[in-house]
Amino acid sequence: ETVPISFQEFLPGYFQALGLKLKAGRFPSESDHTMSPPAAVLSERAAMELFRGANAVGRTFETGKGDASFQVVGIVGDVRKSGPSLPAQAEVYVSSDDKGTAGPLTVVVRPRPGAPLRIEELRRLAQSLGTRVYVERIRRSSDLYRLRIDRPRRQTLLLGLCGGLGLLLALVGIFGVTAYA
Repeated sequence: ETVPISFQEFLPGYFQALGLKLKAGRFPSESDHTMSPPAAVLSERAAMELFRGANAVGRTFETGKGDASFQVVGIVGDVRKSGPSLPAQAEVYVSSDDKGTAGPLTVVVRPRPGAPLRIEELRRLAQSLGTRVYVERIRRSSDLYRLRIDRPRRQTLLLGLCGGLGLLLALVGIFGVTAYA
């Protein structure tokens, strides 16, 4: 049976930076790069979909692409990337291969409590890695929250106001026709 699952690559410290809670097993370590089959961490939903509620830690699974298989070393809580109203996706986290292939990358930084987050310093640090590094944007998690929560909330409020205005206009029209009759 084929289960739709999103694959995410990660680097060491990713789960800690996002604050994802470990539900079972362990977080991957540096030694997991040499494991065969490679180590993977599942979201709770992915573990439920792939193993139907059985203990997933230590078990292996195969992907539909080629003959790639992975061994589950840990299970983390679900992440609702599409907002709180939609269900969480089943996700498999696999260690990023260090083969030099570059693509879009999201870097998560969690500063120490009380330490200021200097955006320009982060931009300079990223661009110092090489001439081909392009930093598209640096956003705070509060900005992402605002995009995912506040914007739909404002749209709903605007649609509600338009609906109320339409209802008021219809009532005035009905009253006018009744008064004329």
